[in-house]
Amino acid sequence: MRKINYAIYRIGSNAANQSMVQKAAIDIVGAPNRRAAVKAAEGRARDGEYTIWANQHLTAEPLSRLSESARTALQEEIFARAEYHNSFPGEEFGQF
Repeated sequence: MRKINYAIYRIGSNAANQSMVQKAAIDIVGAPNRRAAVKAAEGRARDGEYTIWANQHLTAEPLSRLSESARTALQEEIFARAEYHNSFPGEEFGQF
């Protein structure tokens, strides 16, 4: 089955990880559909890559449907987080 690259967003404000922000881009996941992309991102959250609080949830949007400015913002957010955690993104980030 063909994989599509999805932008993963954390929805819901929480003082611990995104105060006063209702929607934050947090990841890119390759998956066959939105549900699988969200499930994969939830697994990454359980592994500690990012936090999802009880008042927050994840959504997925195909990268192909994002505007150029939204893709740029997503890329900057992901690279900033990778730099903060002293890691480098994989090949999947070449999809911008």
